[in-house]
Amino acid sequence: MATIVKRNKNYSVIYYYKTEDGKRKQKWEAAETYKEALQRKAEIEYLKAENIFPAVKTGSVKSSIKSIEMFMEEFVNSYGKKNWSISTYSSNKSLLSNYIYPYIGKIPVHIITSEQIEEYYSKLSEITIISRVHKLMKCAFGQALKLKLIKENPFLLVDLPKSRYVQKSILTADQIKTLLNYCYKEDYQLYICINLAFACSMRLGEILGLTWNDVDISHKSIESNHSCVHVNKTLTRANYDILKELNNKDVIYIFDPQYAFKKSRLVLKTPKTSASNRTIWLPATLAQELNSLKNSVTSNLYLVNQFTNKPNLVFVNTQGQPVDIRVIENRFKTALINCNLPQVTFHSLRHSSITYKLILSNGDIKSVQGDSGHSQIHTTMNIYAHILDEERKKNAKTFDNYFYATMQ
Repeated sequence: MATIVKRNKNYSVIYYYKTEDGKRKQKWEAAETYKEALQRKAEIEYLKAENIFPAVKTGSVKSSIKSIEMFMEEFVNSYGKKNWSISTYSSNKSLLSNYIYPYIGKIPVHIITSEQIEEYYSKLSEITIISRVHKLMKCAFGQALKLKLIKENPFLLVDLPKSRYVQKSILTADQIKTLLNYCYKEDYQLYICINLAFACSMRLGEILGLTWNDVDISHKSIESNHSCVHVNKTLTRANYDILKELNNKDVIYIFDPQYAFKKSRLVLKTPKTSASNRTIWLPATLAQELNSLKNSVTSNLYLVNQFTNKPNLVFVNTQGQPVDIRVIENRFKTALINCNLPQVTFHSLRHSSITYKLILSNGDIKSVQGDSGHSQIHTTMNIYAHILDEERKKNAKTFDNYFYATMQ
């Protein structure tokens, strides 16, 4: 056992140990706070209970237990590099540096309790941050459990603060028509992007990652209603150092930066999940618009890459370079202002698309899931449950009209 004694403003942890020659000696270890003393006391008692408390020459007992920071660094290298996408890897590294290590990084992996975790979560004000931290740490400690570094996963014993789902703001079909009419005259490239997001439920990175060989818009395919786009890559911006750490994992192509000092790069990469790899059939009107884009007077801008080793992107700027996601988002925001429409995000077009398709298909969630690229059908169901409920109400009304209304 170990005890804690307060000495002036500091604390000391007192315990006994055996030297290499078998003599029993007492050791006092200083701690600046009572919390640190409690953690050290728990660590020593754990070591003794597991019979792994070391014998020493000097009387200074070094812990054989990893801190959370030490363990998480190993976890990132062994698990994260193998299983995370570029964006997830970058996001989790930032989460560790800003929200995990400063709070619980020094606590030994074996010692942290569900009570400590709940206290830690109370210091994180944003529910979204708490959810992200919990997801990461639950996974990491699950690996620690498999490796038999701990006896149970304390993060499974913690209840997260309840958050109420806020329905995302979206544009109505009429509002999108207004926006498209404006962009057709003022920003044709944005016009096509909006069409692909709304008609095809595509993410912006997927749209800007399209190459012309992904697009089947021949006159024959349009006439036979077979025109389509093949989603098999996405455009994203990634930190250059992260790319090197991951050895360009999942990267198809890295574009040269506009400025040499840039710390990030635009890259084409494979989709995050296999479900995101999909074929989406185009409405004939949109297929014809894509043909117009390809064969327009400005086609040289779009075909300039065919003379280089660069991917032949559908959307490029006047220098033949890829269009950054933030550029389209800013142009979208400006278009909304000029049309006096609600300030929603470009991604909301995808939500508008899925909502509209669920209504048109009378809630055929499986077909809509195919366009959306959701890997799990429950993702579509959970997010768009309010639309499905409306269709279920209609079903109840129809049942009433066709069955009960005919009863004598």
